[in-house]
Amino acid sequence: MNEPPRQSSATKSDRIPDELERFVRRDTYALLIKGKAGTGKTTLSLTILKTLGQASNFFYISTRVSPRQLFTYYPWLDHFVQTIKPQPSSDNEEQVYKMSMFEDARLDEPESLFERITNELMDVKAPIIIIDSWDAIASFMDKEARLNNERVLQTWRERAGAKLIFISEDTSYSTLDFLVDGIVELDQTVYDSCRLRQIKMIKLRGVRMLNQIYNFSLNNSIFTSFKTYKPSEYVLGRSASQNDFSKRKDYQLKPYPAEGVGRIRTGYPEFDAVLEGGLPRKGIVIVKFDPRIYIIAISTFLAKVISNFIKRNNPVLLQPMSQANPQTILTIIKSYLGYFPNNSVFRGLWTDIKDSNINQHIDPTQSSLLESSPFGLIERGIEMARKKYPESLMLSIFNCEHLKSLEAELRQRQTSVVSFLSEKTDLSIFVGSTGAVYPPLEAHANLKLEINLINGTLFLRPISPIGPIFGLTPYKIDGIPRVNLQVMV
Repeated sequence: MNEPPRQSSATKSDRIPDELERFVRRDTYALLIKGKAGTGKTTLSLTILKTLGQASNFFYISTRVSPRQLFTYYPWLDHFVQTIKPQPSSDNEEQVYKMSMFEDARLDEPESLFERITNELMDVKAPIIIIDSWDAIASFMDKEARLNNERVLQTWRERAGAKLIFISEDTSYSTLDFLVDGIVELDQTVYDSCRLRQIKMIKLRGVRMLNQIYNFSLNNSIFTSFKTYKPSEYVLGRSASQNDFSKRKDYQLKPYPAEGVGRIRTGYPEFDAVLEGGLPRKGIVIVKFDPRIYIIAISTFLAKVISNFIKRNNPVLLQPMSQANPQTILTIIKSYLGYFPNNSVFRGLWTDIKDSNINQHIDPTQSSLLESSPFGLIERGIEMARKKYPESLMLSIFNCEHLKSLEAELRQRQTSVVSFLSEKTDLSIFVGSTGAVYPPLEAHANLKLEINLINGTLFLRPISPIGPIFGLTPYKIDGIPRVNLQVMV
């Protein structure tokens, strides 16, 4: 018997918002895409073709750039157009064949171009017609002629059962607004020195709009909207608690060499690229987050960093955030690894642990040490890991709120947590809500990150040194939450 497919929303296309996708999948409609220059209107229209799988039987009219330039600006378009259509016998025929779906209308007269569009509709050659842009055609008509022609297009569109997409840089109200079935407007703003793109759905007839505004990116020349933050998407599904991960004791990967490593990969490739290879070795990293954000969302982001480290047999010392469920954190980590990390490579600093599966990852002496010397517990965990893995790198993750309680003990030892961890570990990450970060850390941090809720979307933002923002896109595999990072471009 074949194994049932794993439930995962990672395979689902999140290119365009759900409401807009439901609209463009209808049999016939007229959609107006508004926005100023550079906001992503052309990218959205082409991504709609990709979302619908419409690699043939469409007609794209370009009054601004040549079809050849479109294929240059959108490299994926060349492959997309070839996927369904049969291959011609020669290279020249192939080029003409693909270009026949894209009309270079930069030098065309409006009358002849309008006639070409109506002919396409009457002959039912192209169920999808994209006019990029309608401004170039409408600007040559007076108000009455424009309204009449727009009505003609709507009539023929309905009769042909076609789909019309108008692109316009005119964001003001026009005659087309009340004729079309759907209107979306694209915009871009600046958020703390970072560009933020938004799509606003003004009208989508017949579609219930739960959210009117979404953030989006144009990374890789594809329109990609970010999901609206929902805490429920980070809750373990029922199947997750029943998942039986195999204990693969023979699972071995080569550890990172202790020498010659300047950057430590996070497991998020695009993020590592921005960080010039990863997190700085021997560095102090601060991760601050908005207190309104569900703590498991933060833990889900960190779980991939932890598992990527453990995969190379590098030890991790973890002290989770307050109110974080240990079982949830370990379940997410195990879902990445495919096995139970042993208690020498992964050591947790938890209290009040009742679950036997969790308890095996806890230092059995921690209860007494927590009462007598919290800092001594950290020392012991590091020493034991170093003894077991002398040639490996070591990662430590701490709760910023807990560090405040160590202040008196650290003064007695005439040391600081920063100097101690810089000497004993290879990377230290401190996690805390905004305003709860231990002050001495701020001055010594090599990298400061923030996870913010911006216009309904979770974003990871490097604030020192400053860098591009990344949207956190959640998905689930077998009921276990995970996140992807998508850079805002």
